[in-house]
Amino acid sequence: MRVSVLLTFVLVLSGCAATQSGSHPWPAADKRAMVDQCHEQVWQRAENDYLKERNQARAQLPADFRQTMSARIGPQAAACDCYIDRLESEWSYDELNANKSRVGEKVQQIRVSGACSRPAKP
Repeated sequence: MRVSVLLTFVLVLSGCAATQSGSHPWPAADKRAMVDQCHEQVWQRAENDYLKERNQARAQLPADFRQTMSARIGPQAAACDCYIDRLESEWSYDELNANKSRVGEKVQQIRVSGACSRPAKP
């Protein structure tokens, strides 16, 4: 009985290995570009919010906006790294390419799940 269970386990593992070997690892440059794009979206939202708060049609950002706001934006930007790491752990590179139109939806699911949330400080 044990031999058949072990044999089944080995066959399942070898099937998984064959499936995994057919998929391509995420290229580091592509992953970095996705993280950078997420960071830029965080900054764009922060800049838009700043301008909305000023309620001025022609308001301009201070020249040092990103430097002065980096401490506030840091946790949101750090979440981008987590989102993309989680996405990479859930989707192979082949799946990523096959589901490009669903990447935003998938990242939103990861965000909503709280998987990348920091625990509250006591």
